[in-house]
Amino acid sequence: MIYGKNTLASQDGVKGLRLSRKLGKALDLIVIDIEMPAGDGLTFVWSIRSSLPAIPIILISGIEDIDQTNRPSGFCEFLRKPFS
Repeated sequence: MIYGKNTLASQDGVKGLRLSRKLGKALDLIVIDIEMPAGDGLTFVWSIRSSLPAIPIILISGIEDIDQTNRPSGFCEFLRKPFS
């Protein structure tokens, strides 16, 4: 539990997408890394937008040369690692 909120973690992008679709509107926020096993964060965001268009999403990455022009707009922010 972080700041009074229940948190869930997924081992990879495919499982995270399944979990997000299962929980649907019960989710308050999704935080996802751009690079991860079995899928990437940008594909995840584009996939989840059809079923959860208004959920806030924070994309994180340590990649220096990330193409931010390809990131989805609206309810999606980008945070570069490392962060505190």
